[in-house]
Order: sequence, then C-alpha cells, then structure tokens
Amino acid sequence: MFYFINQNSYILIAAFLWAGVSAMALKKMPSPANYFLIIGLAILLIILFNFVRPKQANLSNEMPIENQIGLGQVVLLEMQSPY
Repeated sequence: MFYFINQNSYILIAAFLWAGVSAMALKKMPSPANYFLIIGLAILLIILFNFVRPKQANLSNEMPIENQIGLGQVVLLEMQSPY
C-alpha cells in the first residue's frame, strides 16, 4: 500500500484536489464558469503531470564522460531511477 502511495502520490493528490474543487464548485447552482473552472483545473493538472513525471535520462553519447574519467579529471556521476 505504501509503495502505491509513494509511486502515485502526484496522481492521488491531484485527484483529491480536483474532486474537492469540483465538489465546492458544483455545491450550489452549477454555472458555466464553474464548469470551465473544473475543466481548466483538470487540464492544468494533466499538463503539470507531464512536467513532473519520471522520465528516462537521455544518454546518447557517453564517450566524453569516459574520456574525462580516463584523464583523471573529477567527474560527478548522478545515478537515478525513473521511479
């Protein structure tokens, strides 16, 4: 359960945020402005997810790094997982 929460925390928070805003916007008399608010928030959350989601690093050419290591230069290597 904690693994699921850890891996999908943005999606869970976004879903609760969207549901809360939707409930407050539609509580009384729904208006077109409220529907635009709900749709706009959903689009914003989807766009933000595309920026914060984990992506695989693009390591197209590692020769310059290997050359720096071979020359004795200090090289900072960052190891990361897409999750």
